[in-house]
Order: sequence, then C-alpha cells, then structure tokens
Amino acid sequence: MNRLSPEALARSLDVASAKIEVLQGQESRLLAMLDSLRQERVSLEQHRDELETQRYPIHWLPPELLIQIFAMSTDSYDPAVSLDETPVRISHVCRKWRSIALATPVLWRRVFLNARDLVRRRPPGEPAETFLARSKGHAIEVVYTNRMSKYSPRLAPAAPVRGEEVPTPHPERAAHILPPIRSIYCHAEHDAMDYVLMQLRLDDPSPQLEAVDLALTNSTASKLFDALRFDLPAIMRNPWASDRFPNLQSLSLQDVALGCLPMGQLPKLRELTMQVSEWRPVGPYRDEFLRVIYLARLLACAPNIERLTFVRAGPAFHLMVNPDLPPNFWAQKAAWGVRGLESIPPVPLLALREIEWTGAHPDSLHYFFTHFPAPALEVLDVGFVDVDKHNVPIHGPSPINVASLSTASAGPAVLQPVLELANLKVLRVECTSGDVLRTPFLKLSFPALEMLSLSNLNLRTRWDARAQAGGGAALLPHLPRSESMFRDPRMLRLAHVVLSAFTILPD
Repeated sequence: MNRLSPEALARSLDVASAKIEVLQGQESRLLAMLDSLRQERVSLEQHRDELETQRYPIHWLPPELLIQIFAMSTDSYDPAVSLDETPVRISHVCRKWRSIALATPVLWRRVFLNARDLVRRRPPGEPAETFLARSKGHAIEVVYTNRMSKYSPRLAPAAPVRGEEVPTPHPERAAHILPPIRSIYCHAEHDAMDYVLMQLRLDDPSPQLEAVDLALTNSTASKLFDALRFDLPAIMRNPWASDRFPNLQSLSLQDVALGCLPMGQLPKLRELTMQVSEWRPVGPYRDEFLRVIYLARLLACAPNIERLTFVRAGPAFHLMVNPDLPPNFWAQKAAWGVRGLESIPPVPLLALREIEWTGAHPDSLHYFFTHFPAPALEVLDVGFVDVDKHNVPIHGPSPINVASLSTASAGPAVLQPVLELANLKVLRVECTSGDVLRTPFLKLSFPALEMLSLSNLNLRTRWDARAQAGGGAALLPHLPRSESMFRDPRMLRLAHVVLSAFTILPD
C-alpha cells in the first residue's frame, strides 16, 4: 500500500468525517422516528386496552365510586394470615386499578406486625414497611400476629433500632415507628400480649384509637393478671382525670383481665366484650381477676356504653353497694387500689341497651342490676349455669365466675329490693334445667316485656336414648309455672313466646 501524502491524508479524513456526520444525522432521524413510532404504538395499545375494558360494566364506574368499593372490600380480613392481601390483589388487576389503589392511602391502613419480632425489638418486615409507606400517614389498623409473612424472608436476629446500642424488649425504650393507630388487633401469646399492654400504658395518648381486640393464646387470664396488673401499690395511679383513649368505641377482651388495662375516661366507648376460655375446678382465688371492682372502674369511665357481652366472664360480686358514698368516689385514689375497699357506689348505665351473658350464676342478674342500674335496657340475652347449694355446677364444668355471692349484700337478714327494668322488651333465656328458672327473675320486674324465649340446652335431658330406641316419649324437663318464675306473671304487653325442649304440665 502506497503511503499517502499529508495533503491526501487530510482530504480523506475530512471526507470520512463528513460521511460519518451524514450517517449520524440519518441515524438520529431514524431513532427519532422509531421513538415516535414506539410512543404511538404504546399509546395505541393503551387506547386499545381502554377500549377493551369498556366491555366490562365495572370499568364504566368513575374513580370516586371505585375508591368507595375498594375501601369497603378491605373492611373485613382474615386475622389468621400475615398480610392483608386485598389491596395487593386490587393493585394487580389492571393499570387503572393500580393507579387508583396506590393513590388511596385508606386501602393500606391495615398493617400486620409479627408479635415475636416486636418483643425481640426487630424492625417491621418489608411488607409492613410497604403498607406504612403507602398509607401516607393515614390512621392505621395494627394486627399483631405470630405468623411470618410469606412475602418476605425471616428477619435477622434483634437489630438495634434508632441508634440504640443494646436491643431490649422493654416497652419504655421502644421506638415509635407507627403513624396514628385507629385499631389494634392482637391474638398472641403471653410475651407479646404483655408488650402490647405495656405499650398502651406507656405510650402517649392515642386520640385516634377506635377499637381494641385482644385475645391471649397458650396461657390463662389469671397468669397474665398476676404478671401484669396496674392496681398494685407500687405502680397504682389514679387515672380518673386522664383521657388516653377519648375516641375508643369498641373493646373486646379474651382471657385478658380488665385489671391489666390502662384506665381513663372513655366517653365514646359503646361496646364491651369479655370472654374467658379457661375452665377450672372450684377453688380459692379463681375469680380474682373477674372481681366486680374492675368492671365498675371501667364502666364508671364509660357512661355511654350501649352493649355488654360476657362469655363465661361475668363479674364476681365481692363488694357491697353503698349508694351513700360521695359522688367523687372514683376521683379518689383509694378507689383504684386493691385493699381497703368494702363497698362501692352503684354505677348507673343510662345508655345501656343490650346485654348478652353466657355462663351466668342464677342469682347474678339481681346483683348486676344492683351494682349497675340500667333503666334503658331493651334486650337481655342470658344463659344460666345450673348450680347446687354449694355453687358447684350440676351439668358440665365450672365456669370461672361461679362463686359465692353472699358478700354482695349486707347480710342474709337484709331484704333485697325488687328491681324494675322498665324498658326491657326482649328476654331470651338459655338453661340446662327447669329448676334454674325458679330464682333469677323473682326480684326483677318487666312491665314492658314484649318477647320471651326460654330454651333448654341440656342435650342429655332432651331425649332419652332408651326411650327413643323403644319408641317412648321424650324425657324433657318440666317448665315451671309462670308464677314460680316471675314475680308478676301478668305481662300485659307480652306478644311473642318461644319455648324450646320443655315439658308443659297439663295443669
């Protein structure tokens, strides 16, 4: 190859550079054309997808209505899972639904936290962090669970949080990582429940908290009560003037004693549910955590309660009622202690409309309405336990609240007054024999009763197997005469009567 002269080499370089510039210009124009074509294609695909969605009526709805539907679909959930999958599934349907879901913080309000991780001071997992970020500070609902989420790997062992050098499970040093909480759902073991209760006690007031649902698993209410109670002298405080939960509307407790809860004024509390799942033989101190003092303290702070539910968790009446006590009784520190109280004032429940009570002692109704007058009560649904003279249940195991009730009155010589439930319209009673109906209502009056239901639930007496095999008649308990059940059997407004599994004598 001949070597080019400097002049020829310069001319060749200029020609090559000019051609490269021309080709680059053509390439840029082609790339711009390709980008334009690609954008036009994507736009047409989106338009085609939008036209395709018009085939389905749900896509005719405006975004505002879709938001309402999505929000309603997240109202219910399965507490046994480790993640609220409803908003996740909504966001994966189509592009439009995803944009709406990500722009609606209320859909991501329910955050699942692993209870064991909280006790060990571990930070929340990736799903919880995602829900917290998408909730954008909206008041959230916290669900404490013992399950690990399938959407994230198990977290590493206890890591320091917010600059702490040594991780600790004590709630007083816990980091506040959550926005305002609207509801708490915790069905967990002893350690996690202890953590949640201490958080409720030690955290700042929660003005947005509306609902609390606590259930203890793999333990008993008495053990939790012994380990965590706030009326001991060393930590006793008078919470009468505090307003930690001003908007709390619903409180549900399963195997969690009222003595373990931080108290204070609850002006908006409407519903209280208490349940005890453990069954124990009759013995001393079996009913300490169900003593009426704890219920009286709570109801004194909740004047607007409308519904009470006791599932084998009715109060044990160990104090007398003294209407002569001063009006500021509950404002005194002595009213919140564990010793020294011999009587308490009655706590009127002027807004109470409904009571559901299972596992009740036959004499407990009169004691209850003596302690808690309820002039506006309209519905009473009660299930009695048939007990002998020693308060030992005749049928089945002993509910934890079956106890001697003699301490609730001044003495056997004092006549108990007749209490009138002037607005009671519906009375539903479940029992295990006819004899148990002879005592509960003799000192109660129902002048406005409209509906009465009496049901025998003892399957052993509903139908005798030998009589059934021989073609004989059913052996059912006899229904007592009305004058043996009610103080005044003349119920002028009674219009509906339901009797189930009783034998009615011809006379």
